[in-house]
Amino acid sequence: MTPPEDRHESPLDSAQPSAAELVRSMRRRADLSQRQLAESSGVAASTINRIESCGAGEPTFATLSRLARAAGCRLMVVDDNGVLLPAIARPELDRGGRSYPAHLDLRPTGAFGGWWGDWLYLSCLAEKAWHRSPRRRPVRTFDLDRGRRDERRAPAGEDYGE
Repeated sequence: MTPPEDRHESPLDSAQPSAAELVRSMRRRADLSQRQLAESSGVAASTINRIESCGAGEPTFATLSRLARAAGCRLMVVDDNGVLLPAIARPELDRGGRSYPAHLDLRPTGAFGGWWGDWLYLSCLAEKAWHRSPRRRPVRTFDLDRGRRDERRAPAGEDYGE
């Protein structure tokens, strides 16, 4: 049987290591026993044992993240070309404490007319009337119209329209 180090020359290979191999590798690199890793991560030793022996189903991302942190490692996401994806930020919240829809791109509302709520007051075009809006203008908004979203996402000079 080929050792895991030889089997996976690159993280971009089609054959990715299993969760068991990943946890075992992180634990060995940190020179920790299963019990020590359990104590420092807060994950039960029996869970670590089941993960490493493939006796449990796939561990959750949260469990893998806790184990990696306790072993002095980090989990990172790369695309198929090996480009590291930017750190995942916590979702931005609106004034009501709700998350914006994850599939929509947030953009600043900017000048008057950049938010849908402004359209009620565009007919007057008097800047002194803008404050009379029944709703406070948000700092950020998003487009529900797929066509507008595609236009904003298109690289400069590229046209998605027909």
